[in-house]
Amino acid sequence: ARTPTGEMAAFALRGQGLGSRMLCRQGACRLYAGVTAANSSSPTTATAAIAATKPATEPATEPTTEPAPEPAGFWSRPPSAPIGGAWRVAIVGSGPAGFYTADALLKGSKDVRVDIFDRLPAPFGLVRYGVAPDHPEVKNVTERFTGIAASPRVRFAGNVRVGDGTASTVTVEELRGHYDALVLACGAEGDRRLNLPGEELRGVSSAREFVAWYNGHPDFARERWDLSRGETAVIVGQGNVALDVARVLAKRASDIAPTDITCAAVAALEASQIRRVFVVGRRGPLQAAFTTKECRELSALEGVRVRVELGEGALDALSESALEALKDDRPRRRAAELLRKLWLANGDGSGVQPLPSGEREVVLAFHLSPLRFEAAPAEGGAAGGAEGGELGCAVFERTRVEGGRAVGTGEHVRLPCGYVFRSVGYVAFALPGVPFDPKLSRVPSAHGRVLHSAEEGALSLPGLYCAGWFKRGPSGVILTNIADAAETASAVLADHAASTLPSPEGSAEGLNCGLDGEGPDSLPALFATRGISPVGFEGWARIDAHERKAGAEAGKRLAKVVALDEMLWLAAQTGPALSDGTAPSPATSPAPAQKWSKNPAIRRRQKKNVKLAAAADYIPGTDVTSAQPGTGGPGSTLR
Repeated sequence: ARTPTGEMAAFALRGQGLGSRMLCRQGACRLYAGVTAANSSSPTTATAAIAATKPATEPATEPTTEPAPEPAGFWSRPPSAPIGGAWRVAIVGSGPAGFYTADALLKGSKDVRVDIFDRLPAPFGLVRYGVAPDHPEVKNVTERFTGIAASPRVRFAGNVRVGDGTASTVTVEELRGHYDALVLACGAEGDRRLNLPGEELRGVSSAREFVAWYNGHPDFARERWDLSRGETAVIVGQGNVALDVARVLAKRASDIAPTDITCAAVAALEASQIRRVFVVGRRGPLQAAFTTKECRELSALEGVRVRVELGEGALDALSESALEALKDDRPRRRAAELLRKLWLANGDGSGVQPLPSGEREVVLAFHLSPLRFEAAPAEGGAAGGAEGGELGCAVFERTRVEGGRAVGTGEHVRLPCGYVFRSVGYVAFALPGVPFDPKLSRVPSAHGRVLHSAEEGALSLPGLYCAGWFKRGPSGVILTNIADAAETASAVLADHAASTLPSPEGSAEGLNCGLDGEGPDSLPALFATRGISPVGFEGWARIDAHERKAGAEAGKRLAKVVALDEMLWLAAQTGPALSDGTAPSPATSPAPAQKWSKNPAIRRRQKKNVKLAAAADYIPGTDVTSAQPGTGGPGSTLR
């Protein structure tokens, strides 16, 4: 492999599994047998062992080691003076795209300094607030991101909003004035609407909002979700997010409580009356967007029956001949085989069917296109109004697939339900002063370079780049960002090598120091005048330590702090008491005296709730929003 500056680079791959062997087939790697894994802990021993297996024409090289980087925080070390030849890059967004871009930049240049900004005090973006709580193996990627943030060449600054320069925000142009390059990795914080009649009814919500709520996103700390209004929920859309929501709704609350889901969400799930969840898609099973892994996990839930509903006229969608046509598309064939197995095991059926006592059901319903949502009848039997009313029914039209598109048949299907979650995609929001394509919900770009417009032949804006969903639109999984970020980082490194990056304002006076700048024209001085108080990685570490300690006491992976004011309070504390997460929380509503039930089953549930209360964001017997500072009370939203 060649680095952006042209030098040859060598890599050692530990293990000779499928990944290594695929590289070997491409001529990019050579296998060396006889090197044990134990030797890899010593760079000298491992390198000597590999050199001993090389042909005589390849001289052994002396290993070079670098001292381990010291942990870095925002103000944990004094501002460093500009280093000779050093250049600065700012990244807006601390999700996977932001961290992978920073990693690629650090590997591509020894002189680059990277500052990562985020509007929240907590980093990691969608990994922290979008990944399902019962998928901890996916969230383990934060360990790698923490290692990147620990580099002495990286700074993290949370609680910094990029906007129009008012109300405690900083503009894109102001950031560009303090850096050689600026990478926008803001992600997509909105969701697509269906734009159907009745979408404003209470009970019709966004799957993105529901996911953010049960994952503890501060923007939804005031939300309250009442899941006790009905037995049926409908999810419009059949992507992985839709299956995550279906799994959380169908799973027993006791099974998901030990994860990092918020205790307020656990309380709502314990009170949930939902027994049946429809996951509805416009097209057929061969066009479903969810992965086989997600569907298999859903089908393995204890006490949950998964049924596939194709509808009359589409029963051949999972026939043997249909599967045979997918013999050259293994991923889709595996998904189709699993759906066929579920279809044959539980039958197709139609609509709502009786459930055995204590059992829940998830219905993967295909060939249904939403038409409208109707309000439940008001008290007294009168028809409920659309405005301010509660959802009572979702109306769909049967479809068939023609040329890969869903075409309506004219047949209508009514599904009485108390909840509808739309899960039809995310949308990004434009930043002031940055070109934006609203149709594609992304910034117009070429290889990561932001363009003046989406028109063909548009020129790039020097020094301005993008990555992740802000670059390619809301698509792909976490690992998709690796190649995406590498492309953007390569563009930044190439432009720097070609000396085409614009010079930051005041660079002659040494003001291009980003967060390390000093003086009245520096970035820290600008933050001070705007009332912006950045939270560094050291502050985030205090929040994280508090969450881990509270979670351990409550038998959870984490007990997330969901209130923004409490997060800022924890991040601002100092002293040894905070290093192990023992900082006291801000004043919260006192827990009422516990009255134990004489019923053993109810008493066991009460004791479990008391244990969950140690997480400090749920107090049994009180409103689920009252235990967090700044949540509940006036201004809270009931879903």
